[in-house]
Amino acid sequence: SIVEAALESNAVGARMTGAGFGGCAVALIRTREFPRFKEKVEFLYHQKTGINPEVFQVDIVDGPTRII
Repeated sequence: SIVEAALESNAVGARMTGAGFGGCAVALIRTREFPRFKEKVEFLYHQKTGINPEVFQVDIVDGPTRII
């Protein structure tokens, strides 16, 4: 799975997310490790499934807020 590939690529943690529309996962890694992480996940996942995954870097931010 994509989570296994992330964990094998030195993610601190990873889990599936979303409603099952194609297999999305969130992985926690150090920012400086992203280029190597991305390359390794793409390789491992393709090797196991034949599918080329899309790997995106995102930043954790505050969630939505309500202004009254």
